[in-house]
Amino acid sequence: MRKKERIYMNTKCLTLPKQQLNQRPENEEIKGFPAPALPWKIIAVILGIFCLIFLGVSVALAIKYHSCPGCPDQWVRYRDSCYYFSNVKKDWNSSRNFCSAQDSGLLVISDSREKNLFLEIHTEEHWIGLTNFNGSGWAWEDGSTSSNIKVTSNSPVQHCAVLLKGAFQASSCAVPFPCICEKPSK
Repeated sequence: MRKKERIYMNTKCLTLPKQQLNQRPENEEIKGFPAPALPWKIIAVILGIFCLIFLGVSVALAIKYHSCPGCPDQWVRYRDSCYYFSNVKKDWNSSRNFCSAQDSGLLVISDSREKNLFLEIHTEEHWIGLTNFNGSGWAWEDGSTSSNIKVTSNSPVQHCAVLLKGAFQASSCAVPFPCICEKPSK
């Protein structure tokens, strides 16, 4: 028959009388245990400060460069284009010149996804790059035609289009509205 082995452990804990614990100098050894190394505390504090500085710089950079990648500050990116929503009201020609000065043009809607996006999110009137100057139909500034765009018009002198509350509305080009500029993202 096999003998059963018993394992015994010493469960006594190292304790110091309260009197000695309060009087012990910080760097003194405790019955065989080495004193904590003061330089490690300093290194830990320095690393903690470094981490906080790094976190602060990271947050500051994220805020500074929050604008969309490939688009200037205050421009919004959608797919491969950057859009700027002006707050300044100008006539259509002045709006086109404003966009040109920003290395862009008035908004040209190129497909149904872009059209749906602007019709769904847009609530205020803005000039876009859609005109009917020669009476042969509405065309975009880039020369493309507006086959899937319906422009509501109630006067024959309305040759420029604004995006207004989810619709395309004809207007006299002399009326001051803000505009939407568009340019390719980088």
